[in-house]
Amino acid sequence: MRSQGHGHIINVSSVVGRMAFPGLAAYTAGKHALEGMSQTLAVEAAPHNIRVTVLEPGMFATRYGTSMTEARHRVPAYDATNREMLDGARGLAENPETGRPEDFAARVLAIVAADGPTPLRIPFGDDAYGYLDLAEEASREEFAAARALTQGPPPS
Repeated sequence: MRSQGHGHIINVSSVVGRMAFPGLAAYTAGKHALEGMSQTLAVEAAPHNIRVTVLEPGMFATRYGTSMTEARHRVPAYDATNREMLDGARGLAENPETGRPEDFAARVLAIVAADGPTPLRIPFGDDAYGYLDLAEEASREEFAAARALTQGPPPS
């Protein structure tokens, strides 16, 4: 890409790249790492006219839910927290509100073909925007609470 003077790197993350979902800690950690790497890569590659885009789909009717392997040893104490999310993930393909992979693919092709700059992160699906709106609001509230704890004179 550097030698040809341009390029476009597409990384497929998930809404969980910017928020947490119970029961998906390892998956979420991987997506957070991909988001951080992509953000850094975008800055490093920009001088070479190489774009980086992170796609953040919400729920899509893929084999994700059916390909999940149940942990051999579950900790029952977490069932109430994790079960709803895991059951929901397994039912994605049957949910009529779930995005279709062919729609996702068509949009990816349009993004790659687009002239000019593209956003670093692009959420996919109505649910993705809903989830990320909630995550952004929670992040702003957390930031304000942290500021209140750390700004001003130290406690005596």
